[in-house]
Parts: sequence; structure tokens; C-alpha cells
Amino acid sequence: MKKDPASRRALEQSVDLAFRFLFIGVAVLAVVWLASGFVSVESGSRAVVMRFGKIDRVHDSGLVWAWPRPIETVVLVPSSERQLTQEVGALDLIKRKPNETPVEVPLDLRDGGYVISGDGGAAHLTGVVTYHVTDAATYLLAQERLAPVLERTFCASAIAAIAGRGLDGVLAIRSAEEVGAEALAAAGRREALRGDIRSLMNRRLALLALGVEVSRVDLTMVLPARAKPAFDAVLASESEAARVVARARTSSEQFRQQGERDRTEILQKVEAKAKETIAKARITTDRITALAAESAPERRALLLTRLYRERMQTILRRAGLVTLVDGKEPIRLLLPGGSVKK
Repeated sequence: MKKDPASRRALEQSVDLAFRFLFIGVAVLAVVWLASGFVSVESGSRAVVMRFGKIDRVHDSGLVWAWPRPIETVVLVPSSERQLTQEVGALDLIKRKPNETPVEVPLDLRDGGYVISGDGGAAHLTGVVTYHVTDAATYLLAQERLAPVLERTFCASAIAAIAGRGLDGVLAIRSAEEVGAEALAAAGRREALRGDIRSLMNRRLALLALGVEVSRVDLTMVLPARAKPAFDAVLASESEAARVVARARTSSEQFRQQGERDRTEILQKVEAKAKETIAKARITTDRITALAAESAPERRALLLTRLYRERMQTILRRAGLVTLVDGKEPIRLLLPGGSVKK
């Protein structure tokens, strides 16, 4: 039985129209599927595009397009500008109470939280590692094992760095008032400790190729419970001794300055007295000097007579009794008691 041409034509049109709607629907779905491959990467992140489970390319922040799943997958990882932190707790091998501090726990060989310095000192160590991503693709592959690797690397680097210096290069075990080359050197070693640990960690991480680099290491170190009171007592004694020495130096400086002032005053008085004596001596000897310099006999005799009279006048004024005797008489000297010498 043959179909009617009109009905056949209507069927063909229906099928053609259905195929057109189907094509349009598939095209719309394809556009939507392709549009789903656009990913907005915010600042501080990078996009790693994986094709069939393998890393294909890396994009910085911005609008990134990739083939939608299951062909490609976009994974966001931190950029190199973002700083990531991790608290290291692998050193604590024993379980502590929630509010218990390391100082309250006695030193035990099973407690790995204590590190040994080069001179045999012990200190409890915890730390916070700050790092950033240098290689996004490598970081993505090693992300799952990064945390334990950072803990082990921190422990190994901290133990190596602390073992190479004394306890005073790790903790401030000297009084704040103490100065000197040794104290300054110890303070410099304490300041360089974090940098040394960071350098050792970066050296080990570079060999492991994890795609990260340590930017900063923060340390928290305390003394054991049994040793802390002794160190506190030593610091208190050193502080008291430093204060006593400072007071003694102040007193000695005051005495020195007073002695210097007394010395200066005595020297000034002696110099003034000497100048005064010299001036008086010059005044006293001026006429004698002038008499010795006189060359004319008549002038010299006149000066000598005048000087003799002035000196005799001064002597006679001081005498209690004066007896005048004529020089032409044979009597030359009168003595008490009535005796006369000729």
C-alpha cells in the first residue's frame, strides 16, 4: 500500500524540522560546554591546566580558558606572592594536656621537643614556617606530601643549626646589662639562627624539588622546667652584680672628678702664690739691680746712700730702744749691763 504524497511530504518536513531543532540544541549545548571552560583566576593564585590527568600548562591570574571536562581540568594553586604558613608540631613526641606548656613538662628523653646545643644545653623548640610557591606545577604534584616534608626538613635544619652553636647563641641566658665582645657575638648568633635554619631548609627543599621556598622561620624556645629557675637565678645575680659594678664605677668616677678638681685648685693656688712671690722679689731687688747696673761712681754712691738710709729707717722703726753714738767718738758699741767696747 502506497502512502499519499502529501502525507509523505509532511513526514519529511517534520523529520527535517526535528533534525534542525536537534542541531540547534546540540549547538547550544556545545557553546555552553565550551563556555564552561572559562575560569577566572583571582590575584594571588595561578591556574594549572591538566589534560587527561597530565600537566599541560600554567597561567597567571586573569581569565583562563581550557577545554571543559573531561578533556582538561583547571586547578588553582597559590601564586609566588602569597605567603603560606605551617606550624611545626613534629618535635613533640609526647602528648600534652590542652593547657599545659612545655615549661611545665619535665625533661624526658622521649620528648623530642627538646633540642641540644653545641655546649650540651637543652631547650624546647617549636616553630612556624612561612613559605611561598615558586613552581606551581611541581607544587601541585607534591602538595599532598608537602606538610610532612616541611616538618621533617624543619626538624633536621633546626637540629643542625642549634648543634653548631652554644646555648647563649640560641637563648638569651645573659643579663640585659651585660656588654662586651662576647655578649655582642652571642646576640649576633641568636639573630642569625632563624636565617641559618631558613637557608638549611631551602637547601634541602631544592634537592627534593617540591616547588616551594621558605621565606621566614619563627621560633619559640624555652628552657626545661628544672633548668629555668637556675637560669633565672643566674640572670638575677648577674643583673645585681652589674648594678653594683655600675654604682661602684659611678662612685669612682665621682671621686676621680673631685680629685681632679682639687688638684686643679691646688695647682692654681700654688701658681698664683709663686707669681706673687716672684713679683715681690722683683720689687725688692729692683733697686739693687739698678744699683748694680749703675756705672757712674758718683751716681752709684748716691743710690747706695739712699738705699742704706731707707733700709736703716725701716730697721730702726722696729727697734724698741735706739741709742745714737757719734761716729767720731772712740766709743763704737754700747752693750746692756754697762760694758763699753772701744
